[in-house]
Amino acid sequence: MGAALLLGVIVGAGFALSGVGAQEGPRTVTPRGPLDAIERHTITVFENASPSVASIFTARVTGGVFQPETLQPAGTGSGFIWDDRGHVVTNNHMVEGADAVAVKLGAGDAVPARIVGRAPDYDLAVLKLEERPTAPGRCPSGGRRSSRSGRSSMPSAIRSGSTVP
Repeated sequence: MGAALLLGVIVGAGFALSGVGAQEGPRTVTPRGPLDAIERHTITVFENASPSVASIFTARVTGGVFQPETLQPAGTGSGFIWDDRGHVVTNNHMVEGADAVAVKLGAGDAVPARIVGRAPDYDLAVLKLEERPTAPGRCPSGGRRSSRSGRSSMPSAIRSGSTVP
């Protein structure tokens, strides 16, 4: 223990003597140059896909014989809108055992949803919104023809017209 304490004192003294952390004045901020192609591509992917991101909320019924049944929050997670019919893809572990599920899209209100499909071995679940949002942001996908083994999954999220560097 004494050796570790001694080592800490020596290292600390070394930083103090070297001036690490000391400022001699305001730090100069250098303007950044233009974004490179990968950064521009990543921003485009985010801008195209972000409207499809959904927040998932689950609840379970608690109570029993001597207590009234109530709905208690059980978990939160995320998913994405799959299609214009209100299907949402999320993780199976997120909804497993849930008695109620709600999905919040963007800054809107939470919408009740029901579980319509589960693949526990792949940790996937599909929800169906009880009410269709006015303008759902469906997750862009590239489809089978653009899919190949070893290809990055981000390019398939770009809407037509964008290319990967």
